[in-house]
Amino acid sequence: MPQTYFEDQTVFIDNFDDYEPTADIYYTLDGEDPTDQDALYDHTEGILLEDGNGPITLKAIAIDGEEESDITTAEYVFPLNVDNLEQLRQQTLGGLYRVDNPAVFIGGDSFRNTKFFQDNSGFGIQIDDDGGVIETEYNIGDQVAELVGTLGQHQDQLRFSPALDPGDPIDTGVEVEPLERTLDDLTQDDQSRLVLVYTVEFEEAGENFGGGGSTTNITDPSITGFEGLYRNVFGDSDITDSPIPMGPVNITGIIQENNDGLNLAARSLADFEEVEIEDPLLNASPTTLSDLNYIEGEGPSDPKSFELTGDNLDETDVTITAPDNFEISENGAKSFSTTITLTEYDGSAKTIWVRLEAGLSVDTYSGNVNITGGGADPINVAVSGEVTEPPPGLPYAEDFVDFVSVETLVEGWTLDNDYTYQGDFGSGSAGGLRGNGVLGFQLTGTGINSAFTATLILQNNTGSTITELFIEYTGKVARTDQTGTPKWIVSLNGTEYSELEYSTADGIDKVVGFLITDLSIPDGETFEIEWFTTATGTSGVRRQIGVTDVFIDLEEPDPIELTIWQGNNSDWFETDNWSDGVPTAGLDALIPGGLDHYPTIDTSADVQNLTLEDGATLLDNENLTVHGTLTMQRTIPFDGWRMISSPVSGQTIVGSDFAPEAPLPSYFDFYYFDENVNDAPWINLRKAEGEVNEALMKSLFQGRDTL
Repeated sequence: MPQTYFEDQTVFIDNFDDYEPTADIYYTLDGEDPTDQDALYDHTEGILLEDGNGPITLKAIAIDGEEESDITTAEYVFPLNVDNLEQLRQQTLGGLYRVDNPAVFIGGDSFRNTKFFQDNSGFGIQIDDDGGVIETEYNIGDQVAELVGTLGQHQDQLRFSPALDPGDPIDTGVEVEPLERTLDDLTQDDQSRLVLVYTVEFEEAGENFGGGGSTTNITDPSITGFEGLYRNVFGDSDITDSPIPMGPVNITGIIQENNDGLNLAARSLADFEEVEIEDPLLNASPTTLSDLNYIEGEGPSDPKSFELTGDNLDETDVTITAPDNFEISENGAKSFSTTITLTEYDGSAKTIWVRLEAGLSVDTYSGNVNITGGGADPINVAVSGEVTEPPPGLPYAEDFVDFVSVETLVEGWTLDNDYTYQGDFGSGSAGGLRGNGVLGFQLTGTGINSAFTATLILQNNTGSTITELFIEYTGKVARTDQTGTPKWIVSLNGTEYSELEYSTADGIDKVVGFLITDLSIPDGETFEIEWFTTATGTSGVRRQIGVTDVFIDLEEPDPIELTIWQGNNSDWFETDNWSDGVPTAGLDALIPGGLDHYPTIDTSADVQNLTLEDGATLLDNENLTVHGTLTMQRTIPFDGWRMISSPVSGQTIVGSDFAPEAPLPSYFDFYYFDENVNDAPWINLRKAEGEVNEALMKSLFQGRDTL
C-alpha cells in the first residue's frame, strides 16, 4: 500500500552509486513512462514531491548509451488541495482532499463523532469520524484552518472522513448566517448547510421527540400536508424526549439527506422560535387517529382522542363534524354523536374523542373529522378503522393441509414477522416457513429466521366464562440428521406452560396435550395461544420444527385409539376416507379387506400402528412413517402349496405367525428356499418327530427370501 504524506517530500534513489558514472537517470511524476527527454535526476538535490497535488506516481529509468534499465515505479499519496467546501463537494468520491479554507463548526453529535462545518462559500460538509481521528473538542462558532480527509457518500449524503485532526480553532464565536429556505426550496446543495425555515408545524405536535435518528413529519406554507421530514440528528441535545412544539415555529437547523429524502434537524431547543400568531388559528394534536377497530358484532371501537386548541379566535361557535361511520364525544364515555358545537369557543384546550360506530359490516373505514368556526380556516383530523371477521371459536381443530404459501396461512393465525415460504415441511435448508399439512419453520443462526412465533387468536363463544382449556397438538420434526434441536414453547395469554413443550431432540413426532385450569376468560373475549421457537441455545444446523393437528376445547376429548379406512377413493389424506380422521404419529390405523379402493400415499405421512387385514393393500411410495408396528394379516388355506415372502426385513420364521413352535404337527410341511444351497435348496421346516430344522432358525430378508 502506498504511504500517505501531508507535506512536501524529497525522494532520493538509494542505489544511485551502483550505476556506472556514464549512466543518467530520468523520471516522470505523472505516471507516464520516462525517456531521455524527461527530467534528469540530480542526486545532490533529489526529487521534490509537492504536497497538495493529489496522488503522485514516480517512474524512473537509467539510460547508459544504448542500454536501458527496467522502469521503477513508486506510489505516493498526497491530498489534493481544494479552495473551499463548494469545490470539495464537486470532487470524485474516494479521493483524499485538503480544504484550504477556514471552516466554522456549526454542530455535532457523539453518534459516529458527527461534525458539521460550513465555510464562506456558503456550503457545508458532514464529517463522520468513527475512528476518533479528531480529538479536539469544538463549540459552535469555532473556526479551524483546514479540513483534510476522504470524500464519501452514504444514503446520498456527502460525508468527509477525517485524515487529520484540524487542531485548535484559529478563531471562536464566528457567526454563520443561516440561509433562508422553505421546505419546498430544499435541494442537495443544502446538505450540511445551516438554514432557517419559517412557520414549521409538526404532525405529532404535543407528543415527545424521540432519540437520535427518530423522525416526524412537518409542513410549512410552501407545501401541502405534512410531506416534509424533521429528523433528530442531534440525539445528545436537549431536544430528545422534549415536547414537540404545538404551534408553528421557525427552525434554525442543518439539512441532512438519507433514504427518506432531505430532512431538517435543529441542534438544540434554542433553534426553535415560537411564531407569534396574529390570525385566528385552530390546532389539533394529533392530526391522525388510526386503528379504531373492532370485531364484527362487537362494536363500537374503543375511542381515541385528539386535543383541540385555538389562537386569536373571535369566540364564535366552533363546529366539529364526524365523517360517515364515526362518532365523536366530549367525554369519551357517553353521549357520542355525529356533531359537537363548542359555543363561543375561546381556544382553550378541549379533548375530543372519536370512535368507529357499532353495527358495521366487515370492511375498512376512513374519513376526516372536520373542524370549522372561530374565524379560523377549517382543519381536519384524519380517522380510520376496520371491522374484522370474528376469530374462530371452540371447539377448534386445524391440520394445516391447505397451508402451502404465506397467502394461505390459516384464518386466526398470525406470525411475528414477514417470513418467506420455502416449500413443503422437510425440504431445503434455507430459513423460513414450511407447510403442506404442517405449520413448520427452519431456524437459522442470525436474522429474522433466528426465532419464530405463531399466534392463534380464538374467541370465547361458549356463552360462559372459560375456567379450563384443553390444548393439544402434534409437534413435528424433519431433517433429523442435523444437530440443532429447537423446541416449541407454548403460552396462553402470555403465560408459558411447560407441560405443552415439544422438543425435536428425540427426532420423533409427538402428540402434546394439557388441560389448563384456574382460568377466567369472559364470554366473547379473545385469547391468544403462542407457539415460540428460537435458535438460541441450539448449535449447528437446526432441525425443522412444526405444529399440526391442533385441537382446543373446554375439556380433553375421549381418546381415539383407532381410525379405520372407509375406502371412498384412494386419497390417504382425505378425512372422509377414515372413520376418525386421517392417521397421525399418535393414532393407530386399520385397513380392512374387501373394499373397492385402497390408499395411495404421494407425500409424507405418519401413523402409530398400522394393520392391513387380509385382502387389503397399500401403496405408500416410501412416504409413510410407521412409528409403531406394521402388521399384515394373510390367511393361507391348506389346499396346496403356497409361496410366501416377507414385507419387512428381519421377520423370524419359527415362533412367528409364519409357523408355530415345536413340536410341529404331522401334517405341517414348511419349506424354505436357500439360494446358497445348490444341490438341495428347499429345506423342510419339519424334521422327524416334529422337531424344527435348525437350518430354519433364521430370519427372512425383505422381499427376497421365500417360504
